[in-house]
Amino acid sequence: MKVIFLKDVKNVAKKDDIKEVSNGYALNYLFPQKLAELADDKKIKQLEKQIYNAKQKQTKHEKNLDNLSNKISKIKITISVKANEEGHLFGGITAQDLSKILKEKHNIEISPSKIKLEHHIKTLGEHKIAIKLGQKNESFLLLNIIKDTDMKK
Repeated sequence: MKVIFLKDVKNVAKKDDIKEVSNGYALNYLFPQKLAELADDKKIKQLEKQIYNAKQKQTKHEKNLDNLSNKISKIKITISVKANEEGHLFGGITAQDLSKILKEKHNIEISPSKIKLEHHIKTLGEHKIAIKLGQKNESFLLLNIIKDTDMKK
């Protein structure tokens, strides 16, 4: 009997697989447990359409991530902050700060959790910041931190 698996069945099939199984196995185990359904032509075509649409959606999503990655890699952010004579910041630059700047100045919404900082940035100069957009997409933006010259002594 040909069935479409609705869920993963260990050592048998993955969700959405179409397989030939024995009648007894299908009728006594797979169907009652709602692990599979009978595969007729209509359901097979419906499943193929769902898989095709999911692949199209995934391709579009990956293309959008690639575009976003390219856009981010061209960004150079300059921040003017208060710092002491040795170049140490009085406050640190966090992932939340960078996320807010990207949204306000470049209209790019990135979750702070995707901005990979080992620790707060507390020194002047250029910093290369990694942004993990997806499993395969990682981009880097350049952050230049300069000393605020309006500090009063």
